[in-house]
Amino acid sequence: MHNTNHKKIKTIIMSLLITAFVLNIYALEVKLTNEVWNRYLLERKDGQTTKSQISLDRGYLTLEPTLNDQIKGRFTLDFFSSDKYNDGGGLKVKYGYLQFSKLLPVSENNLEIGLLKNYFGIVYDWEYPVIEKALEDKEKVVASADYGVAFTGLLPQGLGEYAFGIYNGEGYTKTQTKVNKNFAYLFNMRLIPIAGITLGGSLLTDRPGFIGLVRDTTTTTRAESVFKNVFDKRRAFSTVAKFAFGPIEVWGEYLKSYYDSTITKKVSGPNIPDTVTDISYIYKSHGYSVTPIISLSNLVNFDGELVLRFDYWDPNRDVRTYANFTTTLGFNYILIRSSSASPILTIQANWSRKFYKKEDPQVTDKKPEDQVGIQLKWKYNVTITN
Repeated sequence: MHNTNHKKIKTIIMSLLITAFVLNIYALEVKLTNEVWNRYLLERKDGQTTKSQISLDRGYLTLEPTLNDQIKGRFTLDFFSSDKYNDGGGLKVKYGYLQFSKLLPVSENNLEIGLLKNYFGIVYDWEYPVIEKALEDKEKVVASADYGVAFTGLLPQGLGEYAFGIYNGEGYTKTQTKVNKNFAYLFNMRLIPIAGITLGGSLLTDRPGFIGLVRDTTTTTRAESVFKNVFDKRRAFSTVAKFAFGPIEVWGEYLKSYYDSTITKKVSGPNIPDTVTDISYIYKSHGYSVTPIISLSNLVNFDGELVLRFDYWDPNRDVRTYANFTTTLGFNYILIRSSSASPILTIQANWSRKFYKKEDPQVTDKKPEDQVGIQLKWKYNVTITN
């Protein structure tokens, strides 16, 4: 099994390189990018170490062919450490889409088709100033990528940006039978009223209407079927603010999510009257995240950043159990930059503490959880021109 998987990975990489070569024959240029996140995590709870491990958290391999002045593509594979697989690693497709530019005779606009970014909240442009994911991704409100179609554009005179999207709604790891019948619809808007201030919001609405047979047992006297209707209604709403003045940049987001789920059990048989039992669950989640970033390059002539992050999340406002607060202190040291000033090699160090707030005095106390993370992020790219 071990050798077989390694052969598969080698085959995939060789296929990508061959594809890059073939694309270069027909494309104006092909950009090949490799990005790797080597990470160490230490987690402690109640005075005990619960995790201490070194991992390859992400290994992105990307092809970006430019087919002509208006059409380009992106295909990204995501390699990662995981104990779900025999070799301690896994592989996912993260992006795979074509982008058509300037379809309308207005300001800059793009039509993207395929497996693409989820233009919701801050998840689509989150650049990981701390190791943790964006709040909506961390709390599994929306995935960072999904299968769909999105139309994006810039507002005139640099006033902001917008996006309309139609997605499967389940995220990039769900396909085929795990995808519900109806699409999820997304709208995103960012406005820049004055330089340095960005305000915006996103709305995602979904009514999957998935009804599938979960169990079917038949005997000579009785037939029983259980159907499940999941996420009959789903709404997610995000408001975003960004302030950037001098060496200080602050990201803020308020996130709200609502969905209901109904399980219907139907029993029938020759001697049993039809019965239908509905069990409904309603979840109303909300929270916020604030991330101040202080650039040190202009203050002490050091290419680094100090980062704070404050998260609050209540997974269900209608059920009084626990809400949680997480405080993160981070430091980023950028060792190498490219000629365009983008980071090539970065060391990240984070410390986080998660507190639990009891919403019901009858529930038991939960101890704080600590996490220490050190991450080495590095990448390189090669552009092949025709």
